[in-house]
Parts: sequence; C-alpha cells; structure tokens
Amino acid sequence: MNAVVYPVPVGFDYVLILEWLGEDDVRTGVQLHEFLQTIGFRAEFVVCKSWEDIEQALIAARNAADGEGIPIVHIETHGANPWVGDADAGVEFGPDLDSAPVWARLGPLLAPLNVRAGFRLLVVSAACWGSGVIAAIDAGDHPAPFACAVGLRTKVTEGRLRAAMRELYRRLRDDTPLVECVASAQRELGAGEELRLEVIVELAMRGCSPLCTVVGVYC
Repeated sequence: MNAVVYPVPVGFDYVLILEWLGEDDVRTGVQLHEFLQTIGFRAEFVVCKSWEDIEQALIAARNAADGEGIPIVHIETHGANPWVGDADAGVEFGPDLDSAPVWARLGPLLAPLNVRAGFRLLVVSAACWGSGVIAAIDAGDHPAPFACAVGLRTKVTEGRLRAAMRELYRRLRDDTPLVECVASAQRELGAGEELRLEVIVELAMRGCSPLCTVVGVYC
C-alpha cells in the first residue's frame, strides 16, 4: 500500500524570534535576526529574561496579528533531555533547566495565535531536544497550538544549529516546500543530530503521546 502524503499547511508574514538564553550564552537570536535581514526576511526580535516575557511576547503577537500579520514563532533557548528526570513532570526548556517551565505551558499561548493564523502556525524550536514543544498539544482544553513544529530530537552543537537554522530560513524565503526546507537544514547538522518536522495531523493519527514522539518512540 502506498504511503499517504499529507500537505503541510503553514502561512506566515514574518519571523518572531524569542531569545531566552543565559547571560554567558552566545546571542544566537541576535545572529539569526541579523541574518534574516540580509536575505530580506522580515523579523521581530525579542529578548526574554523570564517565562513572563515569553508569555507577553506571544500575547502581543496575537493582538497585533491584524496589523503585523502571522509570525513563524522561533524560540532560541535550551531544552532538557527527555530521557533524564521524571517523564510525568514534563520536559523543561529555558536557560536554567533546574527551575524551568515545561514545553506544555506554551499550548494555551500558541493556540489563540494558531486560530488567528487559520490553523497554519509554524513553530521553530532552536534548542537541544526542541521537539519537546509538541507537548503543547496536550496542555489543556484549547485548540491545536500549531499546524507544524520544527525542532531537534537530539542535542546539537551551537555552530551546527546556527547553520541549520540559516538554511531553513533561506529555503523558506525562496518559497520552498516546508518538507524540503527541513531536509535541507538537516544536511547542515552533524552525525547523530536530528532535526524533525512534526505535523499535527500526523501526530494525531499516530495516537502517540507527545513525550513518546519527542523521544522517537511510535505506536
């Protein structure tokens, strides 16, 4: 039987870069913002110092959608290894993983923006184990938080991740299909580093929990 290939319906007008890093980290969000300007990709850059800053930035993007359009929500941060710790507690993200929120908390914030986007919102998690963002799907009684998410299912080196993100947006800027954009970005990564496109309709059809999908275990 032939595999069924589902379309990847995303729509965007600009990139919203949310940089939530530690004081000693390289400012990768700044670097991405500067790169996007060189290729003519409209972007907004927000430095976040706390979970509340992430929250406020996403609410502001939703409220400004009529005038500014729909963003790609791009998060520059750190992510915890889903294989370590208490799986039932959720997978954390942020510069201080000892006191970090879990990816699931993004669900109620992304859902209204996805509704405004006509259920075509794209989220990019530029973080080790960034595919943890799909846990936002099960984060309460709200609409789907995005149509698609791009994130790492592994840890990744800073330089390789930067190269992959630049390639991803270079191809998106050229109107390349999203599946091909992710495949091209994957080729910029090193051995054992994996970037994946998660499509919400496919996740639903697998019937897997978000954590199972993050660690690569399928029903």
